[in-house]
Amino acid sequence: MLDGRTPLHVFERGIVTGVRYRDEILEPYVRLFRGAVGPVFILMDDNARPHRALLVDEFLESGDIRRMDWPARSPDLNPIEHVWDVLGRAIATRNPPPRTTKEMKTELLNEWDQLPQEMIKCLISSIKSRCKACISEMLPLLKKSADRKINGLNISRAAVINMSSAGGSIAAL
Repeated sequence: MLDGRTPLHVFERGIVTGVRYRDEILEPYVRLFRGAVGPVFILMDDNARPHRALLVDEFLESGDIRRMDWPARSPDLNPIEHVWDVLGRAIATRNPPPRTTKEMKTELLNEWDQLPQEMIKCLISSIKSRCKACISEMLPLLKKSADRKINGLNISRAAVINMSSAGGSIAAL
């Protein structure tokens, strides 16, 4: 599982809540991965409402599971979004397309199992370069707006540049 993937989890009926996310994803999968990887493990999720529920934060804290700081509206940085795209395109080629929820689930599970592991590894190893590219794209915008007030304080352009070169959290802005 560490050098592979988990089974694809399909939420059955209803909406995904913080409780369901904790019980169906974090407890059976993430906690096990964290245990196997150890303290260097960092969870990469997104800012979806169920992921940010207080009970999820408490669960992660109690399990000593660190979460990556995540910029809002940045799906291109998360490898799983690229995987969803591949799955969606594969399902779209079906003729006839899945007509029921059960058929859709079956097709998704089949496609998930056929995804090349090498593609997943490449996506994961590209995270660092994609984050760097995002920061590079943001720097000119930050430099232009650096003289504006942020949280009621004036900061200089030099402060923004120094923050970025010192490893500040620009990507989280």
